[in-house]
Amino acid sequence: MFLSSHTPVHSKPFTRVIRCLFAVFLLSCASNPKQMPSPTTPVAAPHIDNTLNHYLTALFDHNYMQGSFIITRGGKPLFERAYGSTEVTEDRIATSLTEFLSVMTSHCSKFDRAQSIGLRHLSESERLGRTLFNGRAGSVQCHSFSFFDSTSATNNGLEVDYTDKGMALVTEKATDRGMFKTPSLRNIEVTGPYMYDGRVKTLEEVVDFYNEKIQPHNQLDESFRKTEKCTGLPASRRETIRLELNEQESDGLVAFMKSLTDYPLLYDKRFSNPFKK
Repeated sequence: MFLSSHTPVHSKPFTRVIRCLFAVFLLSCASNPKQMPSPTTPVAAPHIDNTLNHYLTALFDHNYMQGSFIITRGGKPLFERAYGSTEVTEDRIATSLTEFLSVMTSHCSKFDRAQSIGLRHLSESERLGRTLFNGRAGSVQCHSFSFFDSTSATNNGLEVDYTDKGMALVTEKATDRGMFKTPSLRNIEVTGPYMYDGRVKTLEEVVDFYNEKIQPHNQLDESFRKTEKCTGLPASRRETIRLELNEQESDGLVAFMKSLTDYPLLYDKRFSNPFKK
């Protein structure tokens, strides 16, 4: 959806320029964290332009990336080869980054292969985890197929009183406090630490949290409530769920999540560091 029909996305010069731009983009974010768009904004304010171009353009307010790329990495020749001229504009940078990110799709994980050739491709532990994911554990309610994510913000009960406002930082609604975007579980094995603030270090700890540590926040998602809302009890008194998974089941759930790791994507040379010789 982000591809422009007029742009030569398959040309080698263009591939290199977008790889270089993406690397500079990461460097820019690391050295200028204040330029990063809020992670809650896409789900917090649906009336705002949520296109990737919008957020990328927002990073260029101080012309940091243009200067860094052109001066330190010889970006102008790449722009000329990709676009026909050495002109460096925010629009061209945003387009390049957008198109680069749009081809970083995950579809070759062990799970994906099992979808094509049969569940026998999964181990016994992974099949157990898949059954729990779609059943008793209820994970699929927040991480639906095939991206294993959700377009909704959710309060998953990390705390009773959140210090981070979450989505409420944008909407300014008290009912949105502690609400955060639900991430994709694809490649979740290599994207730790977890939760909105990185407090959970391993997938085993994530399962342990949902197994027995969900907190009864006022805005806790209903899928984590054991006591129905219609009882009329205040949120603080409505019991939260406990998955009550045994060790084998917990291991199975973790194994299934790891089956979503797309190694061909992770080792795809197209996405490697363009500055590393």
